[in-house]
Amino acid sequence: MLQAGGGDQCSKEDDQLMVLALNICKQRLCAAEEIDSNCGSNSKSVGQSLTEMDAIFSSPTRDRFTCNHGGCLGEEINSGRALHLNSLNLTQVGGDVRLQWEVPAFDGGATTAAGYTIWRRPAGSTGEFQKIGTSKTPTYVDSKTLASAWEYQIKPVSQP
Repeated sequence: MLQAGGGDQCSKEDDQLMVLALNICKQRLCAAEEIDSNCGSNSKSVGQSLTEMDAIFSSPTRDRFTCNHGGCLGEEINSGRALHLNSLNLTQVGGDVRLQWEVPAFDGGATTAAGYTIWRRPAGSTGEFQKIGTSKTPTYVDSKTLASAWEYQIKPVSQP
């Protein structure tokens, strides 16, 4: 790995790799945690992004384009934008389920979510989550629960 500084065009992006590795090492993140990556064409886990970043920054043929990609992979996790929300609270209201969650802070609070997408799948399923709606606020009422047990996933949409 090339050292940061000393004219290395990738030193700033390389820092994202170090931060991500430390977050995993200190158990702030789990390598197996799924993410919603905006830096690639396929979904990844934290560990897959770390592996891809390490390959990029260890390559002697890296260039500004590949370094930007590697930096993006780390930044979206380190900032929290690619992580799933984990503050979801469910309440049954009649036959509906009310979902509420904490508003995530991006980039140290400088940016907020523009909205949220709401996904669900049957409880205990390993199948893919299906999108059921959107919300501009950190609350959503699922009125189509049909007395089934569901797992939910909320994904913030960052402002452009």
